[in-house]
Amino acid sequence: MNNTWREIIKFSLPLTFLGILDLLVVLVDFAWLFIFTNDANVFSALRVSSSIVLLVEIISASILSAILVYVSQNYGAAKLDMVHKGLKNGISTSFFSGIFISLIGLTCLPLLISLFGLDREVHQITNQYLLFLFGGYVIISINNFLLLLPRFFDKVKYIYRGMSIILISNILLVPCAIILFSKMGMNPYSATAFSTVISNLICLIYLLMKIYVNDKLNIQLSLKEISFRLDWTYFFKNRKYILSEIFSGISYNASIFIYTLILSHYPGEVFRIYSITSYLYMFFSILAQNFALSAIPLVSKKIGEGNYFEIKKLIKTITFIIAIFGFLVSIPIIFLKSDLAYLLSGLNGNTKLFEIFIMCYTLPWVFNLISIVFVYVAAAAGDSKGINYLTISNMYLLVILPIVILPHFFSSLTLGVIITMSLIQLLTFINSMIYYLRGSWSKSSLVESNNQIIN
Repeated sequence: MNNTWREIIKFSLPLTFLGILDLLVVLVDFAWLFIFTNDANVFSALRVSSSIVLLVEIISASILSAILVYVSQNYGAAKLDMVHKGLKNGISTSFFSGIFISLIGLTCLPLLISLFGLDREVHQITNQYLLFLFGGYVIISINNFLLLLPRFFDKVKYIYRGMSIILISNILLVPCAIILFSKMGMNPYSATAFSTVISNLICLIYLLMKIYVNDKLNIQLSLKEISFRLDWTYFFKNRKYILSEIFSGISYNASIFIYTLILSHYPGEVFRIYSITSYLYMFFSILAQNFALSAIPLVSKKIGEGNYFEIKKLIKTITFIIAIFGFLVSIPIIFLKSDLAYLLSGLNGNTKLFEIFIMCYTLPWVFNLISIVFVYVAAAAGDSKGINYLTISNMYLLVILPIVILPHFFSSLTLGVIITMSLIQLLTFINSMIYYLRGSWSKSSLVESNNQIIN
């Protein structure tokens, strides 16, 4: 058990700090915007913007996720040639998907924004921000892929440094860009998105130097390994798992978009409370999610090694830590609900509803944190059937259907939405835990399927 704890802490602790950095990068953008504009609508616009980006990048994110699991499993099986092959496809996929996302995002943006039942001002902020963000999404797409690589080779410090570069660049660039854009008669929201793209470019250059010029991952990489040609034989051989990841990604990202869209058509106070309060939970969720994320490379590598006994020890330990963390966090949140409601409602004004939301949502949220571990196991194992099952059940049957139907059974629609959102957290936990305990994930391996194809 001591070795298990050391392995988890060694790998996940940097990822946990990365989660904080990731959140800070987002908050820096909108903190500067709030300082310059004093408009609380920026928080609702952020929620809408995130949902639209997730929807547009569905397919590319799913393919890249499948590629990284393939790379990790073959790295665990000491197949360096297959690792290189996977990375080449990762770079080329991130490049072409970045172009695709830019084109689709810019073309469909007016339609996507119009679907949300929010104030016109929120629509305008979202449009101005995303126009510039999608314009430079090729840079963001490649940088996102490079930021993921080091964690699969136990070199997380380079992700930490890369995220620090983005954070520091944003802190410095956003206010300068807002001032510059205002002098040019342009809006601050476009300036913020422009700064985000430039920060990603600076990080991209740093990661290219470390990973491909200096070979800091120690896997014999060089600039010659960068290719913008897609290897279709790779996609064909792994089509079953890739298609399941695409299906999972489409279902997951689309469900978040639909979920946010549905909430936007309930009473306006519900969406504002959800948008503002979610940042309280987001901070702690990112800590837990990045800690749980250590399960993917650790589990996929051990599957490549065939070490299933250690996998179960890892999952048990990660689950225990997240459960303790969640309950420790929930105690002060519940006891300080009145003070937190007062602080959060300063942007909205309805303290009572904020208190109700915190009371109903906090404990179920803890169980949802735990369920993330079981979902990550399916992804790490390459269990296509399990991924499809969890996607359909967790994302639609247990999320979309309840949020559409159940609130209407309450005398207060607002209270019904809050209670339904809390119930959804519990249902996804129960469903995900049952999947893990059934053990079907332990029969999956991308390394085995490739060997079968080759032989």
